[in-house]
Amino acid sequence: MTNALDLPEILCRIGWFLTTHWKPNKKDPTFFDFHPKDLVACAQVNRTWRRVMLPFLWTVYDESRMERWNIPANILQAASEHFRFISLWTPWPANTVRSQHLFELNVAGRALVTNLQLLHNNPQLKLLRMGFLDSSMYCEIQPAIESLTRLQSLQLDFLRPVNWDHLTRLFSNNPDLRSLRFNHPLDIMGFEGCEPLTKLSLLHFNGDWDRNPGILQLIQLCPRLERLEFPAAGCPVRQLAKILREFCPSLNAIQCEGGFEEEQEDNAVLLVQTPARLLHLVLTVEPRSMRICDALAGHAGLESLKLRFREYNAVNTHILATILERCTNLRSIDFVLGYGEVEYPDPQLSWVDSPWKMPHLEKISLSGLTYPYVSGAMTSITDPGFRAQSLAAEAKRALAQSFLDQGWAFDRCSTAGYDDKRISDSARAVRDIVFQRARDSPRMHTIVIEDFTYVNKSKIPLK
Repeated sequence: MTNALDLPEILCRIGWFLTTHWKPNKKDPTFFDFHPKDLVACAQVNRTWRRVMLPFLWTVYDESRMERWNIPANILQAASEHFRFISLWTPWPANTVRSQHLFELNVAGRALVTNLQLLHNNPQLKLLRMGFLDSSMYCEIQPAIESLTRLQSLQLDFLRPVNWDHLTRLFSNNPDLRSLRFNHPLDIMGFEGCEPLTKLSLLHFNGDWDRNPGILQLIQLCPRLERLEFPAAGCPVRQLAKILREFCPSLNAIQCEGGFEEEQEDNAVLLVQTPARLLHLVLTVEPRSMRICDALAGHAGLESLKLRFREYNAVNTHILATILERCTNLRSIDFVLGYGEVEYPDPQLSWVDSPWKMPHLEKISLSGLTYPYVSGAMTSITDPGFRAQSLAAEAKRALAQSFLDQGWAFDRCSTAGYDDKRISDSARAVRDIVFQRARDSPRMHTIVIEDFTYVNKSKIPLK
């Protein structure tokens, strides 16, 4: 009787659960480490396991990370039939990559033209990212792009279209499109005749509003849009707010990069007030009053908030204190204020005296309150330097030990400059205050003060 664990169909399923050997490198999240240990161990069980498991070593091919491995071209060509995720930047000879089962393709520059067969041979593609060099490039690849019908995520970088009817056809051919990103496009003039993108939930636009007036028309075609990401510079806020209210009733997340100046406070407030139900917000603003805070308080369900202030002043710290007291449903808070030397205690640190009513809070990040470093080796949570600035020596040791007992630890991998700097007294004082407040937030698992990260892994929810 055949053992079930020797059936290729079963082994193939096991292999897909082992493809997490590509894990983020915490010291540099833009790169990945190769961890095939578990997969190699499985391949050594017997010949059947080896035959089924070894192709999973080639599931991912990222040229920018793997070219330094000097893999012979003939091996890459033979292994390319196993690729499921490809990131390609340099032009390869035609038909070098033989993949026909891709899930994701990231291709840019001349590699986009020389590897057109990847688009023709993979009509099942779900995620596609393309980087263009000039306007003529889209015309060269137009038939190949329009052959795709199952895209769920599309990113277009430096797009210079000749005729926007091309994009209209691309969108109409992919009714399951859920995520659409434009980075630095030019001359998006409109989408006349385009069918509504009924499943699109995320739209990212990073470009010049004046040079791309068609983006506003595109937003009107997204009735189920949930998240919108865009630059503040040149944004027609009043026109955008009107469109969002009328055409995007499901909008619940806004990420506005670049920020509004002091005289544009009305625009920032209007933007916050636009969604009927705001859950996530990223915003840079320089407020003159508490109006932005009042607008935020109007969204009782707000779950994550990142506010960037250009200065560290009494108005901004009062806003911080008010949010910590009134936004009771927050899961994640990230405040960035202007840098300034702060000695503890300081009148501008009065925000710590306000009550925090956030039982659901899981992560808090505060930066710009003070200079984070002093010279010398960095102080970790286990060092005597982990102490409250205002407490006596005995109380300092007791405080440090209490947080160690609760499972808190200093995360060196997530902390910039950990090898040659240590936390300053004023930053340490703020940190210890936040640690004491963490006792009132039973779900808190991550605290970031300036550039220093502390994690309680026992409280991180399982995914």
